[in-house]
Amino acid sequence: VQHVSVADETVDVAAKCALHAVDALRLPDGLSAGLPWFYQSWSRDELISLKALMLEGNEAFVKRVLFKWLARLEGVSLRATEGGTSSVDAPGWLFLRVEDFLKWLDGRQMRDEVVSVKELQIIRSSLKKYLNACLSSLSQNGLIPNAPLTTWMDTEAGGDTREGCRVEIQALVFAACRLWRDLELREHPLERRLKIAV
Repeated sequence: VQHVSVADETVDVAAKCALHAVDALRLPDGLSAGLPWFYQSWSRDELISLKALMLEGNEAFVKRVLFKWLARLEGVSLRATEGGTSSVDAPGWLFLRVEDFLKWLDGRQMRDEVVSVKELQIIRSSLKKYLNACLSSLSQNGLIPNAPLTTWMDTEAGGDTREGCRVEIQALVFAACRLWRDLELREHPLERRLKIAV
């Protein structure tokens, strides 16, 4: 692969276009999955996209979206849309973005002014609930299983519904365990179990 050099001005224009595209998807309480076809907020898509808005400096909006999804957490899954299908990878993305957000705030020495003690407790409580639900759902091989059509590829392709213990789920749960370690200053029992399994 050959390295391609691009002028800073070109990169700047591309970045501004990308940010404009994300901003165009903004709703009062989140991001649209893709107007005009998808007007709903989809948990996974919205959580993946939040990092761009965080880096843009929209901490109030990012915080609002994160706490919206923290309130909707259902054990090891989140509904992809309000009342929609279940997404088993969305909680992993949620806690990865919470971790990103807290680190981003820490880097600007803004955590205490943006996230209250009560809100930090909500994060801790939700994370504990999620990790404990994952721990209780471990399969015989020690990994976290997922039901058919609940991962990022929530459609069937050639009979494959992606049921099983998918690698991206394990990786996202490891990231949630890292956040637990950062917040609680100790390892969660799930992390030990997963380290043995993988």
